[in-house]
Amino acid sequence: MSEFTCTEVVPGMLSLSGELSVVDAPRIKALLLDALRAHPKLEIDLLHVTHLDTSFVQLMLALQRAAAEDGKTVNWLGYSQPVEEVLALLNLNDKLSAPGAVLWG
Repeated sequence: MSEFTCTEVVPGMLSLSGELSVVDAPRIKALLLDALRAHPKLEIDLLHVTHLDTSFVQLMLALQRAAAEDGKTVNWLGYSQPVEEVLALLNLNDKLSAPGAVLWG
């Protein structure tokens, strides 16, 4: 199992850190969907993510779609360098932008 943490900073605001990969995708998905069910607006900080793979990018897209279908919103608060690099590689920077975020560099 990879090492990741999910901390609820305040109600409706999560901070994810560590490695976000296919190994923990079901657990991460459950945490994010539970948080979305509990809050009309969900903010997720990815500034301390050290590694991610495309399974987490798929979760990001699915979470945004689920939020939109339920009339809710998901805001990404910040991206670490690994997150920025993967999103750029997949040409998803615009689709999964972090408006007003403090980015890694």
